[in-house]
This record gives sequence, structure tokens and C-alpha cells, in this order.
Amino acid sequence: MDRPYVIVIAGRRDNSWAILDCAVAAENILLAATHMGLGSVFCGLDEERWQGASRILNVSQDYMGVCLLPIGYPAEKKSAYTKYNPSNIYWNRFEKGRPNSIIVSGPARKR
Repeated sequence: MDRPYVIVIAGRRDNSWAILDCAVAAENILLAATHMGLGSVFCGLDEERWQGASRILNVSQDYMGVCLLPIGYPAEKKSAYTKYNPSNIYWNRFEKGRPNSIIVSGPARKR
């Protein structure tokens, strides 16, 4: 992917909702970019990388970096794929021994 732009998403350190707000904003930007035919990816920032980026961008220490979003025109078109796996979904209750799962409320299903 050609990366002509990188969006830096940061939130105020004194805002307890900043990480969630920034993550939601990032996801909406990624969806919008995809809708526009652009390629994008979520790149999380740890404190060490944020310190370097904030120095380069002259960002106040009152902010914490959450992610970088490189956005550009994809070098190639690839088919969509999914990581969906029905064995990772719980139905109405948590079952020990099944990692990476989501609880879904709904009618009981036969096993």
C-alpha cells in the first residue's frame, strides 16, 4: 500500500474515556477509508513509540498516543476474508476451556 498519509490519534491523559473514544474514532476512520476505496491499518502505539512521535509532532505531554492509521491507495486488490469461527461463540453462558469467545444471547440451540 502506498502510504501518503498517516493519521495520529491521541487523547488527553486526564480523560478516563480517551482510549475508548480514540479507538472508536479510529475504527470509524478505517471504515470510511475502506468505503472510499483506500487501504488502511490500525497500528497501536506503546509509550516508547508515542514519546518519539510526540517529539516529532510537537504534541504536549498532556496527550497519550493511541494509534497511527496509515492510509493510502492499495497496491493490489484482495478478496475480503473473515476470521469468523462459530466455535468461538458461546450461547447464553460462558463455557470454560473455550478461549477467545463471545457470549451471544438468544434462543437455546441444539448441540
